[in-house]
Amino acid sequence: MDCREVREYLPAYVDEAGGPRAQSIEMHLSTCPECRTELGHFREMKDALATLPARMIEPPAWLLGTLTETVVQKAARREAIRNTAEKLADPKVIVTGSLVAAGVAGALLIRGRRRRRRTVTRRFREALAEA
Repeated sequence: MDCREVREYLPAYVDEAGGPRAQSIEMHLSTCPECRTELGHFREMKDALATLPARMIEPPAWLLGTLTETVVQKAARREAIRNTAEKLADPKVIVTGSLVAAGVAGALLIRGRRRRRRTVTRRFREALAEA
């Protein structure tokens, strides 16, 4: 292992010296003073953190109600989305939607043709009136 790899695993090595890469790390540490120094810093930090007093902070009274309400709302939204997706996957809905889309497309096509026909007819009449 090189220094970069060893330094990546040092925090875990400090917490649990018998890990899967422990033997490789120990071999590297026996030859590398920089990594041994780094390991010493991690051990000092772990010891310092262990001496810090633990404080239990009581959350505000409104927080539990707000969190519960938010979770219930999100669950309801997910259920509504799931139900909608199931309804949309129903073959009757798919066929009905396809028929409606085809009808709208047909109506737009017919309307466009009528407009073109009116324009052509109007131009023809104008040309006749000028002649």
